[in-house]
Amino acid sequence: ANCIMNKKVIIWNTGIDDLVSGKGTVGGLTVQLYFWAKTFVSKGWSVFSFSNNKTCCIEGIHLLRFKKYRYVDVIYNFFFSLYVLLCFRPEIVVFRGADRSLFWVALLAKIVHAKCILFGASDANFVPGKDILVGNKINTMLYRHSLSFVSHVIVQNENQKRTLLANYNRGSLIIPNIWPNTPAVSEANIKYDVLWVANMRRLKRPEWFISLAKEMPNYKFAMVGGVTFGDRDYFLQVRQKAKSIDNLSFLGSMPFEEVNNLFGKVKVLVCTSEYEGFPNTFLQAWSNGIPVVSTVDPNHLLSSSFLGYFVKTQNELHSRVEQLLEDQSRYKTLSKNIKEYFERSHSATIAFEHLMSYIE
Repeated sequence: ANCIMNKKVIIWNTGIDDLVSGKGTVGGLTVQLYFWAKTFVSKGWSVFSFSNNKTCCIEGIHLLRFKKYRYVDVIYNFFFSLYVLLCFRPEIVVFRGADRSLFWVALLAKIVHAKCILFGASDANFVPGKDILVGNKINTMLYRHSLSFVSHVIVQNENQKRTLLANYNRGSLIIPNIWPNTPAVSEANIKYDVLWVANMRRLKRPEWFISLAKEMPNYKFAMVGGVTFGDRDYFLQVRQKAKSIDNLSFLGSMPFEEVNNLFGKVKVLVCTSEYEGFPNTFLQAWSNGIPVVSTVDPNHLLSSSFLGYFVKTQNELHSRVEQLLEDQSRYKTLSKNIKEYFERSHSATIAFEHLMSYIE
């Protein structure tokens, strides 16, 4: 009876089960939808999503098996979408990113009087020419056309808001990526001083982190990252170098939940990438009050909001990490800034309230 009383939302995505179990490769888009699903669950909603594997329930999220059929997938997807929407009659359907299936999901949602909300996933989503979808021209055309009749659009930043208005004459609400609040790291739980988390790719420059660990033998370092497609030799090379350093633990690939827990046991996150979008690892660190020392500075947050340090050279990286680990009062000031910024900008609870008042 409780289920019938609850409001219903469908998170239109497959892969939450793969993310939680640590099996398969899952992108940042699925991570964000997982957090939105958990937020809806915490607010008493009945939450549905999809799985490529089996029908099951994970953390209060009901996953429905979504089969894949070659050659007839468009027809199957359409009728499957119709069946799900008629069967569950949700109040809200949440869709993220550019995809042709948004066309019929938004159309069918209208028929069952559900609000279809599109969350922008990339700055390219609302720029004709940059939003080309794989397959044929029809896929892109269907996606673009659906932008005129989704109920609401949520964007991540000013740039997305501007391009959506200019190219599609649609208003939107800015809600940055969310992350669940976590308690601040307690000194008693600390296992490592410095953490590095990324896929083992050359542009992530893991060698910089290995050198840093070698230069600072009195501190404990940890590295997390798996093989990326076609880069196995590079992964093995990095692992071999890392394992030759006594104060560096090479942890390899880890399930999402384990990595998340690891952030509660470290003092500083280091990022050595040549370039990045907005790394989820920064949010993982900041949700725990942990400063970031990084070679990239998304939205100039490190330099303008004092949430860590933006560095350009290996020498600078070394001196900033050392400074944070040795100067307790500086560390505490940064940690306090981070907590305040995080609560203001990435809190799931505040984002949920903004979303609800916008769509109502």
